[in-house]
Amino acid sequence: MHRYLIACALVTSLLCASASAARPLWEERHGLTADDFEKTTKQLAERGYRPVQISAAVVGKELRFAAIWEKHADAPPTETRHNLTDKQYEKTADELKEKGFRPVEVRGYEVDGEARFAAIWEKAPKDAPAREAHHALTSDDYRKVYAELTKKGYRPLQVSGYAIGKETRYATIWEKEPKNAPAWHTRRDLTAEQYQDVFDEQLKMGHRIVHVSGYTIDGQERFAGVWEAATTGWYGHHGLDTKQFDAAMAKLKGQGLRPVQVSIYAVGGQARYAGAWVND
Repeated sequence: MHRYLIACALVTSLLCASASAARPLWEERHGLTADDFEKTTKQLAERGYRPVQISAAVVGKELRFAAIWEKHADAPPTETRHNLTDKQYEKTADELKEKGFRPVEVRGYEVDGEARFAAIWEKAPKDAPAREAHHALTSDDYRKVYAELTKKGYRPLQVSGYAIGKETRYATIWEKEPKNAPAWHTRRDLTAEQYQDVFDEQLKMGHRIVHVSGYTIDGQERFAGVWEAATTGWYGHHGLDTKQFDAAMAKLKGQGLRPVQVSIYAVGGQARYAGAWVND
C-alpha cells in the first residue's frame, strides 16, 4: 500500500501568494508513448513551449514518458533526446557541449536489459556556472563522483536512479556552486518510508524537494532526491498510481501550484508517480 500524501510547506504562501510576473506558463503530460511524446513536443513547440523536465519507464511492456513544458519569453534554445543508448548519449552530450549547451535533465531507464537515456540540454547563458553530467554510475562510482565534485565546490542538481537487471545505476547533474547558493541535501536508494522520513526532516529545516526520482530495483520501490532551502510554498507526492496522480495534479493546479518535477516509474507492471509542485 502506497502512502501518497507527503507534505505541504508554507501553507500561508500557498493560499495567499500571488503569482510572480516571471511565473511561466506550463503544460504537463504523463503516460505518453514515445510517439505521443514526440507529437506533443512538436505541437507545444509551435505554441512557444519547450521541455524542461522528462522521465521515462517501461510500464508493463510499454515505454511511457512523463514531461513538463514551459513557455518563457526569453527561453534559451533547447535540445531534447530520448531512447539513446549509452554510446549515443555520450556522443550527443559531447556534440552539444561543443555547441555551448549544458545539461538540464538526464534520466536512465532499462529497455530489454539495456540502458536507455532521455535528456534535455539548453544553450548555456553567458557566465553560467560550470556543470557536469555523469551517468551509468554504480553505487561505488556515485560515492567517488560525489566526493570529488563536492570537494571542488559542486552541488547536485539531480540524482536519478534506474535499474539494469537487478543492479542500480545513477544519472546525475552537478553545478559549480554559485555564491550565496541555498543549502542543499541529497539522498538515494530510499524506501517509501525512508523517503517520507527524510522528506519530513527536510521540511522541518525549511528545505523543499527540487528533484525526485522514483525507480524499482529487483521489484522494490526506491527513491532519490535533492532538497534545498526554500522561501516559496511547495508540495510533494510519491507512490501515486495514475488515478491518484491525476487527482493530485488537478487539485494542486486548482490551488495555483505548478509542477516542477514528475517522475514516472513502474511497480509490479503498473505506473507510479512522484512529483513536486511549487507556488512562486
